[in-house]
Amino acid sequence: MRGFSLALAITGIAGAAVAQDYVDPPRGYVNGSATSTPATPGVKTQAETAIRGYFSSDGLKFRAERVRIATSVTRGFDQRIAGPISIVCGEYRQPDAPDDYRSYAWFYVAIKKSDVLWSEADTVADGHSMAYDDCQGAGMTN
Repeated sequence: MRGFSLALAITGIAGAAVAQDYVDPPRGYVNGSATSTPATPGVKTQAETAIRGYFSSDGLKFRAERVRIATSVTRGFDQRIAGPISIVCGEYRQPDAPDDYRSYAWFYVAIKKSDVLWSEADTVADGHSMAYDDCQGAGMTN
């Protein structure tokens, strides 16, 4: 029975990217053993560029972007990647969409130094999905 419970627990967390020990430099919020390592300059721009790669249209609008630094990250069952890693979360909308909260979808980008480790973009039609879950797991959806 104990093995079955463990298997259920592992299955439940398998799809989410998890980042631990965050630092939010603007407010100095520290959780766990994180240090006050500053974010790599230009990570928001790099994250926006990664998300634009998902779409053929130009002019995506971004809002509510937040950057945190993780001492390490993992994705699903992948091996943990040591940091510092910049985590960028926020919302975007298509240029022809109305400017209201229902037109925005979440994105998540993990960047180490100047390399994008992975990026995810939810769509408005799908509602909250992988990117939102990962941003929520990183404590960046509030």
